[in-house]
Amino acid sequence: RDALHRLISVPFEIDSEGAVTETYPGTLAAGQVADFSFATTGDFSTMGQTYTIWASTDLPGDENTNNDATTTQVTHLEPNDIGVTAITAPVSGNALGSAETITVSLENWGAANQSGFDITYVFDGAAPVTETYAGTLMGQSTGSYSFATTVAFGALGDYDIVAYTSLDGDIDNTNNEASTTVTKELCAPEMDCSFGDGFQVLVLEDINNNSGCDDGGYGDYTNLSTALSQDFVHQMTVTTGYGDQLIKTWIDFNDNFVFENNEVIVNDYLMAEGQAEGATESMDFPVPAGAALGQHLMRAKSNWVDGVPADPCEETQYGETEDYTVEIGASNIENPLGANNLVIATLGEGQFQITLDAPQEAGPLVIKVFNVMGQQIVENKVYSSNGIFQYDLDMSYAAAGSYLVKMGNYEIGKVARIVVR
Repeated sequence: RDALHRLISVPFEIDSEGAVTETYPGTLAAGQVADFSFATTGDFSTMGQTYTIWASTDLPGDENTNNDATTTQVTHLEPNDIGVTAITAPVSGNALGSAETITVSLENWGAANQSGFDITYVFDGAAPVTETYAGTLMGQSTGSYSFATTVAFGALGDYDIVAYTSLDGDIDNTNNEASTTVTKELCAPEMDCSFGDGFQVLVLEDINNNSGCDDGGYGDYTNLSTALSQDFVHQMTVTTGYGDQLIKTWIDFNDNFVFENNEVIVNDYLMAEGQAEGATESMDFPVPAGAALGQHLMRAKSNWVDGVPADPCEETQYGETEDYTVEIGASNIENPLGANNLVIATLGEGQFQITLDAPQEAGPLVIKVFNVMGQQIVENKVYSSNGIFQYDLDMSYAAAGSYLVKMGNYEIGKVARIVVR
């Protein structure tokens, strides 16, 4: 048969509250698709409610009833419902500066288009900053907003950011706000050493590092270590490929991840003065009599022509920064932990295995972990097994960033830096 002349009944039902049946008025040819609008209306007036609609056909003699019915859901959207879903910038890192832009993701869950509403952020507990969204955020759409007012990251550590929208008549204030924590990590200043500025070779006792120009002007050589003595003037020898280089070094005696003014060892030593081709020179490296025993981070930094900034994170155009590890010992006392360094095995997903090969009689030892603010977040005892002190460190709960691991007794220790990703 080419066409159906029989009457087709078409029922529909909303939320199983009773079917309404009407009749398709025309003729539906074989293979034909047609729209049908019910004369009977439905009640969808409750805002926020999702309705389930069922519709079917009822044809006498229908030979395949499996394809007769369909269902769909319809939600009566609230007109006014927007919020911040995420803070996308800035993100944790070591290059956070004094004028960082805060960017947030927005979502309009409502049916009405929205414009001219307020967006606010609170940066690390400071006074709220409110700006106005000048564009139009269409209903049922997403967008982003970058604040014109920037924020400054100073010292290393965690900074809390909260952002939220304010819309007159917003029907759901529970989804207006998002928050995040951004960590300023141990800095790795980006500088230009491609012309020979910086440290082509650095020698300090057992450290003899022929590094050349490090990528981006920063080199992490904390795997290289040497022993130094309290109350002793060592010699550090530097080779640079360009003249008029000023050299500054720090030792982080208090292990707080911050190289402070009272931790400066070499202060703006000028080498290869007036020599464009550079030179090799030695300079005094005096370790104070009261220097804290044990391993510490050491930073060496250079700058062309001008003095090295007091802030070890500040970037200059030409120069280089390199980090090492040094171990301070009393000249007349043998180190009870031996000469070996901590061995760090990164196992993934925030898991680390910390190992120290030390004399068995040195134990039990204590392992401590510090964040970039110098706050201690882990302390546990570690016992020897055949002269090996080993500890499985779980940092899966910790925020991404750099941490300092220290193992030893309460007077002297070995240190290493780990990175949680």
